[in-house]
Amino acid sequence: MSTKSIQIGVPELSVDDLEDIIGFIENSIRKFIFSKINPKFIDDFNVEIILEKEKELSLIINIEICLYDIYIPDLEKILDNALKVGEKSLIKKINQLKSQQNEDKD
Repeated sequence: MSTKSIQIGVPELSVDDLEDIIGFIENSIRKFIFSKINPKFIDDFNVEIILEKEKELSLIINIEICLYDIYIPDLEKILDNALKVGEKSLIKKINQLKSQQNEDKD
């Protein structure tokens, strides 16, 4: 079993915005993983996205994958890249929401 995590601060957003961001990130990560690893080799796969709110919102991404009896030599690299995909998806979605909020103000 391999696990990787990333934590990124985000500005305050509505609950609907947060749900939209979480869904977008999860879909992006799942598409990336399945493009690199055949799903029939995956025994268990979980993408966990956690939001914590204190002074600002904090997004934590955990990716956990268990494979059937198969060795994938670059699994750690795939997971690292999946986190990068998640990070880029987060930034992309936040920028889209910021642009949309700015347009709504105009």
